[in-house]
Amino acid sequence: MSPLRLTTLNVLHDGVRTLARPWSARRAAFAACIHALDPDVLCLQEVSARQLEHVRKDLPAYEMVEGIATGPIVLPAWFMPIAKPAHWLLRDFFSAGEWCPILLRRGSFSLLASGSLVMPPSSRAFTPHALHWVRVRARSSTVFEIYNTHLGILPWREARTARELREILDRRRGEAPQILTGDFNSGPGGSLLRALGADGPPSGPGFHDTWAEAERREGSGTFHWGLGLPGPRIDHVLMRPARRVTRAWIVAPERGRGRLSDHAPLTVEIDLDS
Repeated sequence: MSPLRLTTLNVLHDGVRTLARPWSARRAAFAACIHALDPDVLCLQEVSARQLEHVRKDLPAYEMVEGIATGPIVLPAWFMPIAKPAHWLLRDFFSAGEWCPILLRRGSFSLLASGSLVMPPSSRAFTPHALHWVRVRARSSTVFEIYNTHLGILPWREARTARELREILDRRRGEAPQILTGDFNSGPGGSLLRALGADGPPSGPGFHDTWAEAERREGSGTFHWGLGLPGPRIDHVLMRPARRVTRAWIVAPERGRGRLSDHAPLTVEIDLDS
């Protein structure tokens, strides 16, 4: 099997008011970038119901496994005074949540199973999070699993989130390699990635950061506020057990009107048969 090319990208929910351009002005740039990257597997986060249909139409070469919506934001009673401004800022992201679909190049894989797991409330803070997954067989007969998620922004919850995420993935671990990808809202030196990468009982082997282990790397940060500003690498592709990663690259946001999100896509090429 030739190296698996996988891209992860937070597309920026079209209901959220941000400094970035509206989705109507970003949609063509998004489709053009994905066509240029030409991934075998595309993992997206922060997708609205409208964007799901646009992505399905704009990328007909891919089979979309859309999973479930995360659901509405739940505010504690003491936070209710900000409910109206939060709803104005987030619009239907507040009321319906997001999708984290996985797209598979048609003809390259057999979809064996798929599903979505809702993260425990302790990991979610105000925003629900889901772990969407597929189990696929490549044309070479290699079987592997992909898990796609969008995690919270509160740093003091990272350790708990990592522990609960590891527990879910450890229960599901078998012979097939596991690839965990998405917008983690945490940098490579944070407690979240350290915990996910840790070896030892009872969790067994940890996850490897494919970016860190790539033989060739291009680019740097993935988050740029929709303005093309330098930012951290908070989008990740992790894997266990380790496999050879021939290349990893981040597409730098273009100047002017070419920016497709407030994140830049991260793409890796993994030799699953190594």
